Amino acid sequence: VDMDKPDSVIDAYEMICGAVAAAFARLGMDVCLMRRAAEGAVTHGSCFANAGTSDLVHGGVKVCGSAQARKGGGLLQHGSVLLRDNAAVLYRLLRLDGEVRARGEAKFRSGCLNLAEVGLAPSREEMEDAFESGFREAFEVDFVTQPYSASEAECARRIEGKFALRDSAT
Repeated sequence: VDMDKPDSVIDAYEMICGAVAAAFARLGMDVCLMRRAAEGAVTHGSCFANAGTSDLVHGGVKVCGSAQARKGGGLLQHGSVLLRDNAAVLYRLLRLDGEVRARGEAKFRSGCLNLAEVGLAPSREEMEDAFESGFREAFEVDFVTQPYSASEAECARRIEGKFALRDSAT
């Protein structure tokens, strides 16, 4: 989309999170943008467990976290939505031991909400439709789906190994 980006980081979060909130509404869940700073430092391996000013909350609990980068006049915001409880997997991957793992999992589960906890189990297609509709509504744009161009496909082939999953034991 060719449009002016807000000068303020917070204004940009509000603009983009408005589209994400519209997506959640389409899924049947009311969310709002957190209006206060995160409480305490991130501990036990998961920034997702702390809601901050750029996060969407439901009932005061974090349901969508995002981060933003600006470079060369561009703006990129990415975010995460938990579909189900995956705290045990996350903390096993972080290779934390004993009490540290248990405290981290507990903090994670109390600090964030997954969609299954509120009775939502959208399919991938339902999520895609909700987010497309939310962004279409918020930004008054239409989306066009088309195959990758030859140069886009070539670029993907060149860099795919850079982002491939690697065995953590190596």
